[in-house]
Formats: sequence, C-alpha cells, structure tokens
Amino acid sequence: MLEKDEFNRDFGGRVKLARKTADKTAERIAEDAGLTPQFLSDVERGRKGVSNYNLARLSQALGVSADYLLFGRTGVDETRDMMAERLAALPPAVREMAEEVIRHALDIIQGNIPH
Repeated sequence: MLEKDEFNRDFGGRVKLARKTADKTAERIAEDAGLTPQFLSDVERGRKGVSNYNLARLSQALGVSADYLLFGRTGVDETRDMMAERLAALPPAVREMAEEVIRHALDIIQGNIPH
C-alpha cells in the first residue's frame, strides 16, 4: 500500500504531465478548475492532496480521467501509456518532430503511402 506522501507525489506528477501534455499553463488549469495557482503548484509537487470535488474539476480542466490522475490508468495498454508519457516529456519542437515520424511510420505500416 502506498504511503500518503508517495501517493501525493505520484498524483502530482500525473497532474503536471497532463497539464504539459495539454500544453496549458498552471495558471490556466488552475483557473479552469477553480483552484488557486499556488494550490495547483502544491498539488503538482505532491505537497497537497485534493478533495473528490477538486479531483473532478481538475480532471475536467486537464481533459483526463480521474482514474488516470489517481492511478495512472487510461484504459489502454501500458505500452501506449508509456509512449504517450515519453512524448509528452519532450520539448515541444522535438515532440512535434517525433509525432510526425510516428504518423509517417503508421502510414507506411497501414499501406497509406502516397504515390
């Protein structure tokens, strides 16, 4: 069983990753979720937890499920989750290049090669 501090750190890391993946500022997410930027910062750093109500508001603002924020589950297999997390952690310009390479690879695999 996870300790509270470890759980809060894991939760906060997923909040931060989801925010960066959404390419939104902490201020914007805090505003959309009805939280203060300082409170969101404390959550992202694992210093504070959230109530059920704030969990629901935060998941909506981030566009992810509460299940993802709580446990890291997205309903897809772990390989896709890992790839998405690795892509999200890249700097924006590098991420765009990687996404383009992936799109081209998928086109080739699926036989959608332009003639």
